[in-house]
Amino acid sequence: MTTTTITTTVTVSRSREDVPLSQFHVPEATSSSSSSRSQEHRAKFSKFKKVLTTAQLSVVNFTTSACNGMVVVALPAMTVALNLPKSLAFWPASTQGLATASCLLLMASVADAIGPKWVDVCGCLLCGFTMLGAGLIQTGEQLLAMRALSGVGLAMHLCSSVSILTKIIDRGRPRNLAFASLGLSQVLGFSFGLVTGGVLVDSLGWRAGWYIYAGITLLFTFPSLWTVPGSKEKGTPRQRIKNLTKNVDWVGAILGSTFMASLCYFLAVLSTDVERIHNADAIVCLCLAAVSCMCFIFWMHIQVKAQRPALIPNSLWRNHAFSTICATVALSYANMSSMELFASLFFQEVQQLSALQASIRLLPSFIVAAFLNVGVGMFVHKVPVIWLVVGSSLLCALAPLLMAVIQPEWTYWANAFVAQLFQPISADILSTIGLIIITDSFPDDTQALAGAVFNTAGQFGTAFGLAVLQVVSQQVSIRHDDLDKVNSIMEGYRASFWTMVGFMVLCWGDLITFLHRRAAIDGIVPEGSFPRAATQHGDFSAWNVLMDDKGISGVIDWDTAQFVPMPAAIHHPLFIADIPGWQNAVPENMTFEKDRKYLQNAIAKIVDKSNHPDAQSISRLLSNCFERQFFELSLHSKLTNERYIERRIQGSRVEKVELQKQPGAFLTIYTGLRTNPTILAL
Repeated sequence: MTTTTITTTVTVSRSREDVPLSQFHVPEATSSSSSSRSQEHRAKFSKFKKVLTTAQLSVVNFTTSACNGMVVVALPAMTVALNLPKSLAFWPASTQGLATASCLLLMASVADAIGPKWVDVCGCLLCGFTMLGAGLIQTGEQLLAMRALSGVGLAMHLCSSVSILTKIIDRGRPRNLAFASLGLSQVLGFSFGLVTGGVLVDSLGWRAGWYIYAGITLLFTFPSLWTVPGSKEKGTPRQRIKNLTKNVDWVGAILGSTFMASLCYFLAVLSTDVERIHNADAIVCLCLAAVSCMCFIFWMHIQVKAQRPALIPNSLWRNHAFSTICATVALSYANMSSMELFASLFFQEVQQLSALQASIRLLPSFIVAAFLNVGVGMFVHKVPVIWLVVGSSLLCALAPLLMAVIQPEWTYWANAFVAQLFQPISADILSTIGLIIITDSFPDDTQALAGAVFNTAGQFGTAFGLAVLQVVSQQVSIRHDDLDKVNSIMEGYRASFWTMVGFMVLCWGDLITFLHRRAAIDGIVPEGSFPRAATQHGDFSAWNVLMDDKGISGVIDWDTAQFVPMPAAIHHPLFIADIPGWQNAVPENMTFEKDRKYLQNAIAKIVDKSNHPDAQSISRLLSNCFERQFFELSLHSKLTNERYIERRIQGSRVEKVELQKQPGAFLTIYTGLRTNPTILAL
């Protein structure tokens, strides 16, 4: 065996930048990144006030979502009563989401600068009064205006509510339950609105629903003046105004809002008539969305480089868990909103049922949603996120699949009932998991922005799903205009349901990649090809190069307390230390870009000198993201590492003794680490 010494740093900086969603676990206890000031601030609030605040925020979520549900089921009646043109038939259901998605980032920046309390109060009041106005309107255009203003108020409330909860509730199960309550209230509200909307349409009329929900919203807004905490740390009113001008990335917020507004408007226009894509307004919106997106990315790069506030740093999208959960949330919300709309239309337009009968048939999703959100809040920290995400997506995909093969004459219990049981699973689970992962990716002082990012993903998914599926439905129905009206509509709906299945299949991508990485090791590392492993001296900060008697074999992180074979420990990069909770005693503002480049260059030199046939594969692994992420996975998962070693390494007793001798050379240099548990374990 090659004579070697060891040099290592035990306190390794771990980052979530490259941690796959497969390896992300929800924390059970408070994160170490929480500052003592934040913990002291949270301790001042009694349990009763925390519960009351969560309830107040959830009730407003409930009423706004209930209005959305009511609009879905009452859409045919509202279209007739207000003489809404066919080109605007779906706009009452999508206008609020468009306005909300457009304003979330901007309102979140304001909430983070001046404090979330008054942004939330103003948003709740705006929601309440626009609901009241929606009950008094006389034309379809007035309804769309009220829905748009309500979307602005909802944006103010959604981003502020996340910031408020993270401000008063510690990480762990209490915060998980609070986030679950926010998600539960939205899903329950939508389902409740579907059911009560059907009842109201067939009895008091849809206007009564607006009055009822407006009264509840305004009633629960005023207690927030007492329950919701202020933001004394933001200073005096003059200081808060200064924060608005100094600490807010206005250019980034405006660019982000412009991108979302133009893109969502384009999708909404497209959903009314696909031929309108040739119109000037649609082309202008699409071009504006593309330009604002590119400008946003470039502006984020400039802000980070100049060390100025950046709304969403480009580096954040390299956080695998963050980017994956955003995409999955968007797809799940696209499926949920579209499934509820098209299921309601199927019952009313195809099976010719009343609004009340359609609402009753949607009731099972209401019950399933209630149990799911409570259960997820209680047990989310005990189950790996990847299995929750993929399992829920798999079950949820069955809902549109069952509706895609249904026949209009079939009984409700044959397919539609089971579809309603599966329909809310994915969005319900992701509403909790998504908030936890996304808020954990942002610092404590930008939690409103974290809430905005999550809700923007959901709102974009809703707008995208409704637009795509309405286009699919219309185009397929037109192609079957030789059929009678009901069968022509059914063919369009059937195509939309199949598209929803595709949305949910896309959510499986992370698991498929994960399983492919697990299988890739058989091709990259044949059985028994690396029977030996030792460490080569090379002080690459927290890195250590593994050597065998033929040359370089890998890189090891001592936090695993494992000697591992060739590429089982390749993990690159791990040197981003500015993610809360993952610093391991490294200052929050410390990064290691130079260390990464030094490591790459050093390994490249070793590869050039080595005649080992696998040395080149190490170099490729360091630059090839797909294969490298498997080896990151094997390192971060102790169980995967141990099983890999059991399968691949037939180490003799002599070899193990030799390995145990090697820390001695290391300790002659770093005598202060003689009692370190990691070293003692070897």
